[in-house]
Amino acid sequence: QKMGKNKALSTLKIATGGDHSQHNRWLLKYLSFGSIILRYKREFRMKCSRVISFGDGKDEANAMAEYSKEYNIPCIHFEFVRHPTIKQLDDQWKYIQKKFDKLLVK
Repeated sequence: QKMGKNKALSTLKIATGGDHSQHNRWLLKYLSFGSIILRYKREFRMKCSRVISFGDGKDEANAMAEYSKEYNIPCIHFEFVRHPTIKQLDDQWKYIQKKFDKLLVK
């Protein structure tokens, strides 16, 4: 369920104390990830036991680290190369493909 732009901006302003500087931008990711996790917890009627995230920025990694710590949920983060070449994209996905099945059964 989407909350709309004005509600999202209001929520971000509250979460960041009005400080939209770079050091607080991870909070937007944190709120987004939390919302997605909650949606699937409700949909599948299951608790979240592990999060696997992919991203090329520090905000994603910081957000998932905080979420993991706060809710005591293991998080595995794959940090992608920023502005990758096609070859680097291909290499990243091959690496993840090899590791993904092992991560799911842990």
